[in-house]
Amino acid sequence: AYFSPLVLAKFEGFRLLSTFSTVVWLDYDIVIKGSLAELWNRRDFDLAFMGSGQAMAKGFMSPPTDVDLEREGMSAGVMVLRSSFVNHVMVASDLYGIYSKTYASLYYPEQAVFDLYFLSNQNFVYWKLDDRFCALPGSESAGDLIIHSFGPKKFWSGLENDSWSSNYQEWLSLGGWSWNPVQTRLVKLVRGIKHFTARLLMLFRFVSLRKI
Repeated sequence: AYFSPLVLAKFEGFRLLSTFSTVVWLDYDIVIKGSLAELWNRRDFDLAFMGSGQAMAKGFMSPPTDVDLEREGMSAGVMVLRSSFVNHVMVASDLYGIYSKTYASLYYPEQAVFDLYFLSNQNFVYWKLDDRFCALPGSESAGDLIIHSFGPKKFWSGLENDSWSSNYQEWLSLGGWSWNPVQTRLVKLVRGIKHFTARLLMLFRFVSLRKI
């Protein structure tokens, strides 16, 4: 039920490393306040992301029993992938493979899959991004580079931010579409119905197999 259409798109960043030496993923609910050149210019790491500040176990509805679930999980809101990552050509396929085996137990789907993969593949140099790249709205400081409105309140739905509002008005003036709260609720409703239907089908299949 937590899944959105963009969730698994984060896996595709590794495929892009066949064309680009550095790939930066940024969530859409952010405001960029300063230059992010550091993300491209540094060369002393293979992969960068934020720590989630909570245990890996939080990413699962039914946590696995064969890993260290107390270890801090990752946050995929800002990620930097570099072509120096060992065997990066195969990473996306490996991630989808983990997902296909564990999907029924996932809560934060892509983050939980990343956690499982990175835990079992540690032959890379990791840069843990600091809070400058994920400041909370309302508590940001002058040196912060990204403000991230993760959580239920967003810049476009009740969380006021001058930079976001200015960028949004420029977006509209360039012909961009406007945010429609009714349409957003409708999309979430349809997604919820699909999720409920899928759970019913899985239950029906399970019952049918048991009868066989």
